[in-house]
Amino acid sequence: MTIDSHAIFSAVRNPLLIWCAAIVLATLSGQPGVICITPAAWLLAALAGRRCVLASHTGSLPLRIGEAALAGALLGLAQAVLFVVVIVLWVDLAPEEVGHIYQLAGLLIGIGIPVCAMLAAAVGLLQQRQLNS
Repeated sequence: MTIDSHAIFSAVRNPLLIWCAAIVLATLSGQPGVICITPAAWLLAALAGRRCVLASHTGSLPLRIGEAALAGALLGLAQAVLFVVVIVLWVDLAPEEVGHIYQLAGLLIGIGIPVCAMLAAAVGLLQQRQLNS
């Protein structure tokens, strides 16, 4: 059995677009610091997990939940990368703050990826149980 990569990427697309739109709109209105609420955006992984399970054509339940977890992990990684890009491009940082930003980005990657993966998998499992009942 193979994973349904189309389901994974389509599940990540909409939550990531929502987050990108929020960041762009806030940044253009003069509030680039909104990127610092990236941990709140981890909740979008719930949408990715649900969407992945609904879109997947994989027959195996464990593999389907794994796909949802992978979608969540990819979303968490994309959010961390977006954090670094926005901070570097749009926020005026003092030279001594740059190192701290990269440490924070490392934390967002190290914590955000597993949190998003677990949240997406949990919501995906709940969605699958609802479909089965």
